[in-house]
Amino acid sequence: MATVLVVEDDSNTRMFTSINLTTRGHRVIEACDGREGEEKLLRHLPDLVLLDIRLPEKTGLEILDRMAEDPRLAQIPVIIMTASHLNLIDEDSKNHTMIVDVLIKPFRAARLLDAISKAIRS
Repeated sequence: MATVLVVEDDSNTRMFTSINLTTRGHRVIEACDGREGEEKLLRHLPDLVLLDIRLPEKTGLEILDRMAEDPRLAQIPVIIMTASHLNLIDEDSKNHTMIVDVLIKPFRAARLLDAISKAIRS
């Protein structure tokens, strides 16, 4: 199964996501803010990143920019998790080819697992 980095400042969303992934055999690495997320991203080089856009310390868009600059990180698929509608995400973020899906919070487990499955296959 895949190693998934979940970068989410809301503890309930992070726990919901982690439980759904670990019970299906995935290894989950958690980060509660952007700075910790970037550190764990660089340390673990996960197979997939679930990334909130609005994070303390460093935003999800800043993490995406960092990923785009590093060839090792630019190959990692990213699923954006956001409470905002798609048109509220910075236009520049749409240019990041590593974004494979967007989950609008709150999302159901079935939607999460479908997005994860598709991202891992791609």
